[in-house]
Amino acid sequence: MNHLLIYIYPLLINMVVGIFMFVGPMRATEQNASLSLISIMITNYGVGYILFSLFMGKIVKPHLAKRMIMIGASLVALLAVVLGFVQNTLIVVIIYTIIPAGTSLFFNSFQAYMKEVQQAVAKPLAESVISYISSLTIGFAIGPFICGWIRELGSWSASYFFAAAACLTVVVMATRFKPKSVAPVKEYVDTTFGTKPDLAVSGWAGAFVNIIITSLFLTIFPKQSGLMELRPYVKGLVVFLMNITQASWVLLYIRRNNWLFNYRIAPFLSLIAVAGLLMLFFATNTLMIYSGAILLGIIACTLSFSAVFHCLTHPVHSVRNIAINEVAVGTGFLLGPQLIRLTPGNSEGFMFSYLIALVLVLILIVFQYFYIKLKK
Repeated sequence: MNHLLIYIYPLLINMVVGIFMFVGPMRATEQNASLSLISIMITNYGVGYILFSLFMGKIVKPHLAKRMIMIGASLVALLAVVLGFVQNTLIVVIIYTIIPAGTSLFFNSFQAYMKEVQQAVAKPLAESVISYISSLTIGFAIGPFICGWIRELGSWSASYFFAAAACLTVVVMATRFKPKSVAPVKEYVDTTFGTKPDLAVSGWAGAFVNIIITSLFLTIFPKQSGLMELRPYVKGLVVFLMNITQASWVLLYIRRNNWLFNYRIAPFLSLIAVAGLLMLFFATNTLMIYSGAILLGIIACTLSFSAVFHCLTHPVHSVRNIAINEVAVGTGFLLGPQLIRLTPGNSEGFMFSYLIALVLVLILIVFQYFYIKLKK
């Protein structure tokens, strides 16, 4: 059981990412920054993540993964401290371009490390993927939730110092902790799904659209919540609900994962995203916001699980697949905020971006249906 402690690492680091994605736009909004500048902030994170992830397939080595995890977490901690002292929004935007150097190194390295641990302790791949997705989503959920209360008691800058402390906790844990069952392992060969089709491309497409929706929501929500005059703790609760739903829903897939290869089921689960986007578009009260966030959490869970699962099941190219998946994630973060630029320029016109995201989800459903059917 002690091997499960390694999943505290991604929980804490993705909590920090959630803090960055929540606090940056919120603090910029309070400083009267334009929606365009806020979108550039999120976009820069996406650009950085793409650029750094492009090289991770060559940089990350399974036998050095633990050391790389520590280096990535240390870099993020340093940048979080800098953000705590910097108030100039333009400088913050620049720093958000550098942060992915640490997060990309961490997440690519951790997935390589996770796969070795998973084989060494002889656990099902689905269990490892679920543990990973759960830790990511719980972390991303609690980050904004905690920061909402930190803002109630103090300032947004204090949240960045909290993020730095979380990163250093990961470094200390990685230094001192060694899973008892870990031993040198050979290249992992999946025997359970060895006869199943390779659906990594379908997973990448789902991850891409999923992150577009997430980054779009994180960019729009500060302005949308401002128009609705929501209090800081309510804003944090909305993001918390979306992500805690993602973390809990994934538990349903521990024993039920054959749907991943069924073209009659897997694509059409994205209709949940359609319902969530429409709920957010028409939202006039907090109940509708909460409901839309929960629905987005369900589909984010499903698409994330599918992407990571299909990447890791490949018997030879799992590290390469992970790197490509992270590029898809970064590209989604890049393009999501840019959808706002396609909308009318009035105070509420950006809400039309939800409908653009809805169209992308429908395209994803059609693509996954025919792709999985073709691969059967």
